[in-house]
Amino acid sequence: MCRGIPPGRRPHEAVDDLLAFFVFCYHLRDARVRLGDPESQVDAFIKGNPALALCRDLATATKHLEVSKPYVTTQHLMTAAIQTVLVSGEPQPCEPVPGERWVVRTDSGDKDLFELADECIEAWRDYISRI
Repeated sequence: MCRGIPPGRRPHEAVDDLLAFFVFCYHLRDARVRLGDPESQVDAFIKGNPALALCRDLATATKHLEVSKPYVTTQHLMTAAIQTVLVSGEPQPCEPVPGERWVVRTDSGDKDLFELADECIEAWRDYISRI
């Protein structure tokens, strides 16, 4: 989707698909615990990794429509499509819709959802490679 919304998909369906990624990505936590990793170890890893901490909050907000105990300090967790400002010489972001990027807006600023997804995958690979 970061190269364009697939044919036949509406923008809100594509957003739902992307948010579903974060729900499933966070639920690797449960799989790791079921495989025998100590729950406290897995939770500490998630909380200590900025990408997975935000992933956890997105997953919780997506499933429960709120986050009562966020891992990422955020007064208002939301998703938004915002206009990008492209600076000459900088790599262009992956654009699902020309002129827009998909972000999660947090107190510390906007985070591109596709970059966040890549960072989450890399974090889980790092975790699994250490066990």
